[in-house]
Amino acid sequence: MIDDPTISDNRKYDYTNHETQYREEYPIIESFIQPNAKVIDLGCGNGSLLKLLKDKKNIQGYGIEMVQSGVDICRKKGLNVRQGLIDSPLDEVEDKQFDYAICNVTIQMVMYPEVLLSEMKRIAHYQIISFPNFAHWRN
Repeated sequence: MIDDPTISDNRKYDYTNHETQYREEYPIIESFIQPNAKVIDLGCGNGSLLKLLKDKKNIQGYGIEMVQSGVDICRKKGLNVRQGLIDSPLDEVEDKQFDYAICNVTIQMVMYPEVLLSEMKRIAHYQIISFPNFAHWRN
């Protein structure tokens, strides 16, 4: 799954049959993003949010995704995405390199959320974090 053999992860996400998705929070996130901004999407999945922001806001987008099938789909969409973990130091990213760092419905799945939050603050001027409402009656 991850190129680093020291990383053990039992989450078996497969985006092969889910190349595109739409989530209700996408328009809200889009409303926060200024046109032509530099955006990093941490845990970008199949790249649906990055693609939407690229098409509607002309962003310079970059993504990090744990699962190779997600990275492959993102690249098919012409997105700049690499495989990796988002809750470890992002040494290749400079301080304040991005205008926005987004972590959309992913923070509840990482092992070290404090590292993720710290890195988001370090690499971007603004941070956008969303998470599922596990208390909602349908859940």
